[in-house]
Amino acid sequence: MHLRLTTCLIVLVCLAVSPIATAQSTATAPATQEPAMTQAVLDANAGFYAALNTLFTGDDGPMADVWSHADDVTYMGPLGASLHGWDQVAQTWAEQAAMKLGGGVQTHDVRVVVSAGLALVTNIEHGRNPHTIDGPMDVLIRATNVYRLEDGAWKMIHHHTDLLPTLVEESKQMQGE
Repeated sequence: MHLRLTTCLIVLVCLAVSPIATAQSTATAPATQEPAMTQAVLDANAGFYAALNTLFTGDDGPMADVWSHADDVTYMGPLGASLHGWDQVAQTWAEQAAMKLGGGVQTHDVRVVVSAGLALVTNIEHGRNPHTIDGPMDVLIRATNVYRLEDGAWKMIHHHTDLLPTLVEESKQMQGE
């Protein structure tokens, strides 16, 4: 486990210092970088958040389009789950869609690093959850998304956000814990 975590950290550091392509907050990359590759990753990231907003209406179908279906994908969302493999990740998206949470998420401060078939995106997710026990709740969390180039398309292989203690507690209450 320690070796795997160390390997992941080394890969992320290598991505962070890679000169191949980097963008900050906009779709326009500096002239010294690969704008088409960076734009493709920005488009994939925008596709993930469009799929997430569709999920809040009860439709998890678009999530299947933006994610890799490989056994090595991971999800660490705001409720604290650590899921591994497409089957587990798809199941959580289906469960979340069934809740028809409503609301939506927008991204800010989007940062992209692209290198040799992998891309790292960090951003701030700002949204509104209209259906909490205490009424509507604004959400502001950090997120890290990792994409892999598969058959010419950037597919998400990892999504990680800050925990939302209010939602964790609410989830426990709803489950009778």
